[in-house]
Amino acid sequence: MDFISEYIFWIIFFGTILSILLYKRISNNPNAVTAKYIGTLDLENKEISREDILQAMKASKFKNVYYDEGNEVFKGSVSFSMSSYFENIEIRLIDSENKPRLTFLSICGFPFQIYDWGKNKRNYNSFIKNLYKKSNP
Repeated sequence: MDFISEYIFWIIFFGTILSILLYKRISNNPNAVTAKYIGTLDLENKEISREDILQAMKASKFKNVYYDEGNEVFKGSVSFSMSSYFENIEIRLIDSENKPRLTFLSICGFPFQIYDWGKNKRNYNSFIKNLYKKSNP
């Protein structure tokens, strides 16, 4: 009994990590439980180019910004801050039912981070604000 009471923190800590890993494995979703924000924007009346998106990402202070031709996705990252380790950004332009739509995903880079203190949503809001600046001079 002394062993359990002496190491209860570590037992709970590793048990939690193991539970998260098992859940991700069983659900076949590597992003399960990890803090993320997914936003969409309808682009029906807006003319937005790839360059506009790249410029808005750079203006939002996203790092390593590029367009992946093979997967047709814009990628970037946000560096370490006091509210988060770092975030990975993915933006896609989708044409669903002849309606252009932009989808934005900001996900914490540390897979065990289950709370992001609103950082992922702030990334989205910053991007949208900078995108509107570029598309509406």
